[in-house]
Amino acid sequence: MDFKVFFNGTAQMVYPARVSAMQFNQIYQGRQRSLDQTLISHFVSVELTEPGDLVVESSGFAGKNIEIRPFDYNIPFAADDSRVTIRLDKPGQFVLEAGDRDHVLHIFVNPPFHYEHSDNEIYFGPGIHHPGTISPVSGQTVCFDAGAVVYGHLKLVDVQDVKIVGPGILDSENIPRDPGNNMTNPEYITNSCFVSMNCKNIQVSDVIFRDAPIWAVVVRNNCRNVTFDNVKLIGMWRYNSDGIDICASQDVVIKNSFIRSFDDCFVARGAYLQNETEDVDNVLVENCVMWCDWGKCLEVWAGHLPCLIKNVTCRNIQIVHTSHIIADITTWFGSNDTKIRNITYENITLDIGEELLEPQIESKDTPVYQWLPRQPKPLVKICCEKLGRNLGNQHFGEVADPEYYNLSFENIVMRNFKFNKPSIPLSLLLDASQPRLKIKGVTLCDLGGMKVEQTGVVEDLSIE
Repeated sequence: MDFKVFFNGTAQMVYPARVSAMQFNQIYQGRQRSLDQTLISHFVSVELTEPGDLVVESSGFAGKNIEIRPFDYNIPFAADDSRVTIRLDKPGQFVLEAGDRDHVLHIFVNPPFHYEHSDNEIYFGPGIHHPGTISPVSGQTVCFDAGAVVYGHLKLVDVQDVKIVGPGILDSENIPRDPGNNMTNPEYITNSCFVSMNCKNIQVSDVIFRDAPIWAVVVRNNCRNVTFDNVKLIGMWRYNSDGIDICASQDVVIKNSFIRSFDDCFVARGAYLQNETEDVDNVLVENCVMWCDWGKCLEVWAGHLPCLIKNVTCRNIQIVHTSHIIADITTWFGSNDTKIRNITYENITLDIGEELLEPQIESKDTPVYQWLPRQPKPLVKICCEKLGRNLGNQHFGEVADPEYYNLSFENIVMRNFKFNKPSIPLSLLLDASQPRLKIKGVTLCDLGGMKVEQTGVVEDLSIE
């Protein structure tokens, strides 16, 4: 779909982004998805120095129902067969849709960006750049200025006091996926848009991350004091391309940001990858807009290594599209000692307004996506999904000694969920049927019409 965009009469650059066209994924097997499973979408990034009118012109508007999501933002606009005029008076991110989710313009409205050059910087000005791997040293600033399109990726290892700033684009389309799929490989998940390992005091603001080879933004191996503010993730279509994964790290904030990922949008992960031994502690995700094309929107996830995940809060989240799960707390691979404590999901809004399709796993036996309506399933889960030794590629061995396992979820709050234009049955699964899992202290309040499906015994359960 073609777009021309003007803000207060000035033409704006419209950028392409390849996205998934169907809910079809698989564990990476050494080859990437076929491009016929994707489509080209578009986005525009606007600097808001003063209120004004954003005018979007397109020949594709004729006869189409025009919507702006998130619906709760109530952004004023006027539309005819060739033009949509939107009044902008504050920063934020939203999506203009013409008829369906395949014909959209992602709109990123940014506060004014002011940058002062320094001797200790890596600077990318307007234009196209091909630096490959960008590895700042401690105390350094990396700037992607407005109009910059940088082909490469950021890799931060054992550094501190680093700033990544600017409204430019970091595109990782030419970055190869790490070899194999062995989660204990030291090179696994070190190639993506942004990876930090054992770093402290990292600030990332305003940047647009596009087209990751796997998890787009990864904070892992005992990072501490990391903040993402007004970042935008788009163009994720490749297998397992998550949005932001926080792994075995502490004191992390993600705020005022937009995440459109193919696989999970946000994950707080327990120790799982090589050299990860620390807890996940004090993670906040707030005031974000999310769109998940295949996986889960918000997830707390414990892997196969003993871990503690605690003090994770996700609040004021607008989900404009999803494929199935919008929030969960779960265990995969079943470490023998997993503890998840003090998890809060509150003020979570989902725009539905359409028939959801069934997420599917691509295999040799099912190489073609079946366009099937989503079967009634819970949108929110608290459960142990898979228990057993990790054999790689998400295959599981049998549980030889159940007494070896000790899993507990405690102090969970899910409050104030809202569903705009619901078209499917809404339910929350609270599953304590796994004998090795203890669930205690769960508060469910204002669930937006979700029916609670409970199995097993939950201690100190409050449903308000």
